[in-house]
Amino acid sequence: MKILSYLSKLFVISLIAIPAYGQSGDFTATLDLRNPSGAIDDIIGEVELHGGEGPFIYIWNQQDVTIYEDSVGGLPEGKLVSVKVIDAEGDTAYAENQLRVNSFSERVNRYAKPAVNALQTVLFANIWSDTVKVEKYELTAPNAIKYKNHHYILKKWLVEDGATVEHLQPVAILSDNGNTFELLAIGNGKLVYESKDDGEKVGAGDPVTRINRRGNETDQVLAQVKYGHPEPFLFKNLSTRSQGVPLIVAWLFLGALFFTLKMRFPQIKGFRHAISLIRGVFDDPEDKGEVSHFQALVTALSATIGLGNIAGVAIAISMGGPGASFGLYWPDCWGWLPNL
Repeated sequence: MKILSYLSKLFVISLIAIPAYGQSGDFTATLDLRNPSGAIDDIIGEVELHGGEGPFIYIWNQQDVTIYEDSVGGLPEGKLVSVKVIDAEGDTAYAENQLRVNSFSERVNRYAKPAVNALQTVLFANIWSDTVKVEKYELTAPNAIKYKNHHYILKKWLVEDGATVEHLQPVAILSDNGNTFELLAIGNGKLVYESKDDGEKVGAGDPVTRINRRGNETDQVLAQVKYGHPEPFLFKNLSTRSQGVPLIVAWLFLGALFFTLKMRFPQIKGFRHAISLIRGVFDDPEDKGEVSHFQALVTALSATIGLGNIAGVAIAISMGGPGASFGLYWPDCWGWLPNL
């Protein structure tokens, strides 16, 4: 009977204690996405936390977003956006969301971008790759230039110059219009204060930006974390970077090798003749026409690799998204209309 009484009391205590423990230790996050306009890549994401112990680290699936940002702009439409949040106790919370496209340009970008990414995945698939490693990491204030805030300063250092630091250890306090937050070390190593243009070490009260030699405002490197041995290069969201030999390079190399052997090394046998053509040895003033051999060569090269071909398309797609390729060739489409 005593055993049954003891077990019943233990059961009642567990019913009370377990829910209380679950409520105090609950740490969740939600991600809210907003589309302010019909332009492409202008989604705004904001993280709302429930529970947890600050300060928090935000790891987005966007390489150019720092670990300090709980709200981000310029996110792509129609793509899954995710964020991992780590609190001061090491607990983690995950949130993800996806916003539907609305405008025509967003729809074109939504379907053209996966096609371009799929082609890139195939052509630029690495047949050999390795993680990029570096010997140091330069610490700068997050978004110092992005917001152009002239009241953004280094308030104080938390670690002495030359001291050993650990990955994600707070090393300084930054002040942004009175709002303070911690600057974290990236990697394990020795913290070395950076010197300013006047030779003095960066210290408390110094701004986090500087004017470079061209007269433009740029980030001020506050300190360096010098590693004892090379460590993986980390993007702003702490993802690693790799480099290697992509498939397209091997493809081009094998193609060049095939034609070199098939045509019996024309780049070697015809090298002297090519130099003579460029120098104008075979030019005849009596010939008809106004284009010399050299002018014909540079014209062919400009049409092949100039702004009107490869470079122009690359610039347009990088600035306007994959849908810009339709705009580049839209005038050519008019010739198809009578045949439709």
